[in-house]
Amino acid sequence: MQLQRSVPSLPEVVYSHLRDRILDGTYAAGVPLRQEEIAKSLNVSRVPVREALTRLESEGLVVLRPRRGYAVVALSADEIRDIADICERLEALAAIEATRRRTPADVSALEAILNEMDRLGALGRGGDQAALAAWVAQHRAFHTRLFAISGRKSLCRLLSQTRDQLEPYIRIELNLGDYLAQAPAEHRRILDQFRLGSAEEVGRLCAEHIRKSCERLLQLAPNHG
Repeated sequence: MQLQRSVPSLPEVVYSHLRDRILDGTYAAGVPLRQEEIAKSLNVSRVPVREALTRLESEGLVVLRPRRGYAVVALSADEIRDIADICERLEALAAIEATRRRTPADVSALEAILNEMDRLGALGRGGDQAALAAWVAQHRAFHTRLFAISGRKSLCRLLSQTRDQLEPYIRIELNLGDYLAQAPAEHRRILDQFRLGSAEEVGRLCAEHIRKSCERLLQLAPNHG
């Protein structure tokens, strides 16, 4: 018997569309999200748009402002530090467990992602914006794949939601600084220790990676300082 693929609901489609546009920077921090305009652009009613925005608000990606409607969340410097601190602790925990449970196939999968990131990074440093966008996607894939190895589904879900709040700011860092020149070495150190099975060190390096990224962002983006 052939299994039917589930079709996403309309609110799910709208949610995915808006979430992707927030994470890729199309809707920048602080930008108003007018329900009427979104509904018209997607050819839907306001009901699924409102449901999607409510879900995004619960995830910390949008905020409902009194009498002004929804807008993409704009984080203050203190909020960025707070979220980064949470990410540090969650990533360290997930990374330690993942390293203890790793297999040779896991190591190979992560290495393949890093190789692709190196290729895209070289193009991105040359000004290829499509390569930059693809690099960000691979960067997320690396961390998602690493933490999934832990087998801690609830932890990974919470970590994903927390990282989502920093994702737009990672793009700011890419545009304002030399992150593409520094990140590869950080990721390679993580992979090297993961391959060796040094669980505590992988946890430390993952936490350090988030901390350095936060510090660079706050130095490069004075509006958030």
